[in-house]
Amino acid sequence: MNNMLLEKYIKEFLNEGRNDQNIFKSVIVLGPAGVGKSTAIRKIIGGTGLKYLNSDQFLEIDIQKDIDSMKDKESWDKARWMNSPEKADQLATLRKKAGKLNDKRMAGFIKNRLGIVIEGTASSEKSYEWFHNELITPLKNIGYDILVVGIYAPIHVCMQRNRNRGASGGRQIATSTMQSIFYGFIDEYYEIITKASGDLYEAVTILNTEFDDVSKKKISNYVHMINHPNTVAKSKKKVLKRLNDFITNNVPDYITKVAAQDPDITGDQLTEMLVEFLKSKKEIRNCMASLRIYQDMIDHNDKEQSLLRDSVEINSLDKIMRPFLEKNKKENIQKFDAQYPRLPLDKDKEEKEI
Repeated sequence: MNNMLLEKYIKEFLNEGRNDQNIFKSVIVLGPAGVGKSTAIRKIIGGTGLKYLNSDQFLEIDIQKDIDSMKDKESWDKARWMNSPEKADQLATLRKKAGKLNDKRMAGFIKNRLGIVIEGTASSEKSYEWFHNELITPLKNIGYDILVVGIYAPIHVCMQRNRNRGASGGRQIATSTMQSIFYGFIDEYYEIITKASGDLYEAVTILNTEFDDVSKKKISNYVHMINHPNTVAKSKKKVLKRLNDFITNNVPDYITKVAAQDPDITGDQLTEMLVEFLKSKKEIRNCMASLRIYQDMIDHNDKEQSLLRDSVEINSLDKIMRPFLEKNKKENIQKFDAQYPRLPLDKDKEEKEI
């Protein structure tokens, strides 16, 4: 590429942002696994030209590449690959790689002030701090208008969608992980929309399930019922019985076996070995995870009911997006020109060089 064509490319790149009808617009879409974020994002982006950012796009490509390279690839799908213990380390490595690629792409879009849609889960502890300090505040300081869209559906809906995705060959997440992600989202998303509201154009919660005034009330009653302490107590009782049955059926034999192998073992040594034995058993881990989730259901009921009460149907997205994208269009072009003075192309020089 000669100097004249390189100069032309730079000028066109800098003018791309100005010509983008959605400059200085950012939509952050958050929601737990299985809630249907992809459906909402298609409605948000539909024909707008907004740039979509999601590290899972890179992750799934690399997972599929690994599956395609396996000798027994016919017996693998993304769900099995992601839930396989033998792939855990590789998955962690690929997640980091995908995150870096996504960050690089996002930096390029933001540098040129393009309109973007960012997808996230916001379920990890202190996700609120990351989204506020590393994303919302920097975007606001640059001049972006920020719309946060939280996608919500009751946990039983998310779980069913997760199973359906796995059955169709997509990536399915373990039940205990799904539950942890769901209640983590309730916590962190609630923090975002309450504490960061002053930095946002708006925060909207979408109820992504069949919706009308009657069904919304039924959903609210259902959520209240499954989160009620009495309902949770019954569920905990069943889990505790499973736990007791497992211990009764397995621990005495284990102690007898250990004592036979080492008659001189001390009580402290036996206790330590017994703890490790129990921690290694999937049934024990599942029971303990369920007990933690049941407590989460009680602890998060008020927040979940608040999100549900303020939610709107998914078909309202168009009414939300149109005024958001139209707001300050002229001012945003002026703002872009102030940050990036226009570099008009010299048509005569361009034609001579070509």
